[in-house]
Amino acid sequence: MLDQVIDQDKYRVFGKVCVADLIEPNPSKNRSEWQKAFNKVNAKHSDYIICTAIF
Repeated sequence: MLDQVIDQDKYRVFGKVCVADLIEPNPSKNRSEWQKAFNKVNAKHSDYIICTAIF
């Protein structure tokens, strides 16, 4: 449905995107802290995202 209402020359819709594919925790000297932060974002998903199309 979203593909029908956006300008497909400018935007793309992606479904069921893992948040860890979009953001990553800041590096930390403590690997355990970083892993905990990463696990929090890795466990989350977005129903969809809309991105600028790059050709």
